[in-house]
Amino acid sequence: MSYITTAERIGLKKGMEKGMEKGIEKGIEKGIEKSISAVHQAVATIIEIKFGKPGQRLSARAYKIGNLKILQKLTTKLKHAQSISEAELILSEMERGNGKPSH
Repeated sequence: MSYITTAERIGLKKGMEKGMEKGIEKGIEKGIEKSISAVHQAVATIIEIKFGKPGQRLSARAYKIGNLKILQKLTTKLKHAQSISEAELILSEMERGNGKPSH
């Protein structure tokens, strides 16, 4: 068994901490990516159910939104859209990134 100096022990500890931080960051990133993917799918499903084939271009636009909170707001608002033109307006608001109606 080899002797580990205090400096080596400190270096090893810092290295392990850094590795754990990186691993946690990567895990969080993967989780967010999966969540975004799931919400994209939910948006596409809502649009397909409500508007059929004419809504496909809205789905394509929604897939370009990468902010999870905005996508979640979009999902909620699209559920209440009564027409494709209303859905387009909602999507435009979300694309601007504010998620608030522009009255």
